[in-house]
Amino acid sequence: YSIGNLDLVGLKGNSEYVGSFVDTMLVRGSHEHIFAPISGPVGTRAKLIKTIIPVLQKLKTKCIISLGTPGKRVTTKIGNCELHTWLSPQERQEAMRNSKFVIFSGGHATCFETIKYAKPTICIPSQPEQLGNAAKLKDLNCSITVKNRNQLEKAIKKMENEKQRYAFISYSTLNKEFTTRLVKSLRAGGYPVWFDLLDMPAGSRRDDEVKQALRECST
Repeated sequence: YSIGNLDLVGLKGNSEYVGSFVDTMLVRGSHEHIFAPISGPVGTRAKLIKTIIPVLQKLKTKCIISLGTPGKRVTTKIGNCELHTWLSPQERQEAMRNSKFVIFSGGHATCFETIKYAKPTICIPSQPEQLGNAAKLKDLNCSITVKNRNQLEKAIKKMENEKQRYAFISYSTLNKEFTTRLVKSLRAGGYPVWFDLLDMPAGSRRDDEVKQALRECST
């Protein structure tokens, strides 16, 4: 995606994937707001601001927007949107962890953050590497790529409508192998399901994860 065809650039057979350069261990959060971290050069930020803010300020859903503007810290509100010139690393993590979904440009660092916190995304890419990242996230079925306000509005509606629509799979341990095969078949067919053996993060408490999945499922 970002590198291109390994044969054409002469890297096939001479490259090895060794893992992520950031911690991507899954961290669970809540689903309280839409988070839009804006970053990049001045021109890129200006384009994102003109696309994102007019759309989000019309929503009833709480939105947190970080403008990525260095200097004096300023916070204001427009409708249900909280606008911050910038957020501290801790504030950014909190906003990311407790978001419903994330709207961003497709930058590398934020991609890893959305994976870490298991957040679906809407990408508005403006650079080649961002286009590559957006394509990869789309193929993973966890992101929508948009180019303008109209497409952003439609993507947000789609996210809001589909966010909690998944089925909770309850089963007997005697049928564990059959249920695992069934779940994999359902997912291959495009049906979203929650199954403890495949969806619980390592080291988590089973009771807590099951309660949260039951609260948020549709079936």
